[in-house]
Order: sequence, then C-alpha cells, then structure tokens
Amino acid sequence: MFLQVFATSLVLLFLGEAAVGILAFVMKDRVRGVVEEHMFEAIKSYRDDSDLRDAVNVAQRTFQCCGVRNFTDWQENVLLQVLQRGYRELWCSLLVLQYVSASESVLWCE
Repeated sequence: MFLQVFATSLVLLFLGEAAVGILAFVMKDRVRGVVEEHMFEAIKSYRDDSDLRDAVNVAQRTFQCCGVRNFTDWQENVLLQVLQRGYRELWCSLLVLQYVSASESVLWCE
C-alpha cells in the first residue's frame, strides 16, 4: 500500500515538472520578460533587502555577469544614481567596495 502511494506521488510529481518545463519552453519569451522585469526590480532595490541582495550576488557570481543585460543596468540603482555623478565608470566597482569585504568579489563587472 505504501509503495503504491509513493509510486503515485512520484509519477504525479514527474508529470507536474514535465508540464512546467513544457509551459516554460512554449512561453519562453514571456518567461524571459517576467524574469528580466524582476531582475531589474532587484537591481533597483539592491540595498533595501539583504536576502534580495544575496540572491543577486549569487546569480551574478554563478553566471559571471553584471546586471540583467550588461553593467549599465546598474544605472537604475538608487545608491549608484547618487554616486555616479563623479564616478560614472565605477558603478559596479563602487557597489563591490560598499558591500563586499576585500577578500570576496561578488560582482563580475569589467
């Protein structure tokens, strides 16, 4: 009896994952748009939420990128809007200096 419940649950879980994967593939442009929109919002409010900041740092470190499309996406960050008046080319570098210890590099800006 327990084995049947387990097997049924496993099959249902697999079918659910397959359905989500198929939907994501069919609607990939819409999914990309939603993800980009949320990433831009995360960049705008980077300083406000430590969990969000950690997620952005992990994503940029994992994918070795800076921003959603490129480093200029960080122009939307409120802190960097204030700082960029005198440091236009150092948006990401200033962010690294502000939030990261000297031994750890989080953002992949070049």
